[in-house]
Amino acid sequence: MTDYTDPRIIKTHRAIRNALIDVLQHKPFKDIAVQDILDAALVNRSTFYKYYSGKSSLAAAMIAEIREQYAQGVAERFATEHLGPFLNETMPQLYQHRREVLALWQVETKRLHLYRDMQEILQNAFVRHAETRRPEQSPEARRYQAAMYAALAMANTRYWLEQEKQPEVDETFGLLRELFELMQLV
Repeated sequence: MTDYTDPRIIKTHRAIRNALIDVLQHKPFKDIAVQDILDAALVNRSTFYKYYSGKSSLAAAMIAEIREQYAQGVAERFATEHLGPFLNETMPQLYQHRREVLALWQVETKRLHLYRDMQEILQNAFVRHAETRRPEQSPEARRYQAAMYAALAMANTRYWLEQEKQPEVDETFGLLRELFELMQLV
């Protein structure tokens, strides 16, 4: 049995995970070899394979953790009445993990697709929310609005995370209001 509270094991996992993020800055996931991760992490092959069966299992573990945290955050968001205060509290936490999230969004395989997973989590949460808030609305209208909401929220999140300085929530809301006003003039 592995002791995941052992500081050496925690340090090893952190080194391996950071190495994958570092390597993803320079290579697409499909071109990364386990040796690239080993070289960047400064760990040997047997240590890596003690915890992961390959680069896909490493990425899958990292993606699963982010997906789980994101799903919890989305559930909290839809349980909250006001979006602004919620985002003011949670966006700094997401922004702290921006390098990891942006890197893992690049991993796109048959099984691994964090960006799409996050978008689907948002869509499903929106549909559930709309079912309780607007039960008279047609399922087709709900699905359309959920798809648009999720696409806009994910594009906004990507934009936020790509910035060197974390954008302000109120400023972002103002820009979105202006966008919708401009869209009505087109």
